[in-house]
Amino acid sequence: MSDPFSELADTIDRHVGKRSKSATLGIPSVLGTITSSGVKLDDFKHPITDPLYSQGLRSTLRNGDRVLCVLVNGGNDTVIVCAVARS
Repeated sequence: MSDPFSELADTIDRHVGKRSKSATLGIPSVLGTITSSGVKLDDFKHPITDPLYSQGLRSTLRNGDRVLCVLVNGGNDTVIVCAVARS
């Protein structure tokens, strides 16, 4: 006999994963590196000197930190969403 709570948790996990994937589909994102002047995106030659930051994130970042960025406003603005790290 299977555990009904585990089955419920698995079902919720599958549905949340599907919704998260569809919510972010089509949003351009790129990894970057924090520099003293802003952020250097992995796929763009020039540093971005005026990026936008998720609330409370700016003060926690240091030079060399890797970040996930999303491009908004037709690619005219870069938003630093979060720091990323290898586990």
